[in-house]
Amino acid sequence: INNKQIAFVGMASATSATSLTTAAAAIASKRVVLVGPGVLDENGAAKSGAYAAVAVAALVAQNSDIADDLDTAPVPGLTGIEKAADGLPIFRIKVVSGSAVNDFETLLQGGVSPLRNGRTGGVEITHLRTTYTTDTTYDALMTRLIVDQLFIDVRTYCEQQKFLRRGNTQKTRDDLAAGVAALLTARNNWLLPITQPDGNTGYAVSVIASTDNRQVTVGYQGQVVRGISTILVDAQLVIPA
Repeated sequence: INNKQIAFVGMASATSATSLTTAAAAIASKRVVLVGPGVLDENGAAKSGAYAAVAVAALVAQNSDIADDLDTAPVPGLTGIEKAADGLPIFRIKVVSGSAVNDFETLLQGGVSPLRNGRTGGVEITHLRTTYTTDTTYDALMTRLIVDQLFIDVRTYCEQQKFLRRGNTQKTRDDLAAGVAALLTARNNWLLPITQPDGNTGYAVSVIASTDNRQVTVGYQGQVVRGISTILVDAQLVIPA
């Protein structure tokens, strides 16, 4: 299911953590989100992971805030997730041979975006990530979308302000660089500035002419920060006798 140049996929047959992580490793794409497990629709009928992927893709498409990771967001139209033979959710936090096992964390580390039963009913997202796990660059799907959207916004700005129709002079290039810097500053909830070589904070915007002065290359830098979905609790509970 294509959404903003991202493909959402799910396995059609019964799933397991092993089969999903194996599939994610085989895909290993910065533009593919693997959703699982299967789900129950609004009538309680069992549906495959592919159905779940469609539901998640629709939710992402309707999300108007690209800085919103949709972590813990409820997925409309779903009432539960796939169950194992023992009647319990197929993925859960459990104890195996005396040790705690968090299926959701295992799946996320393996490049899968698992769904879980919602805390108030229905189904909710845990965390959306791409299947790319070589490094943590696209651990959050929204990082990929933000990078793409910033490129589109900068390109659109250059075209709409008619910079591409002006003389390729230093004045034009300086104006273009200032405009792109202002645009990125307005997107600072998406992209944080960095410390530039001159020691000042900014986006290191550069506009460099080609040797024949027929083209310019626009460059910029910044840091996309995602991931506050995990809350670690350090508490002590004292119960008086």
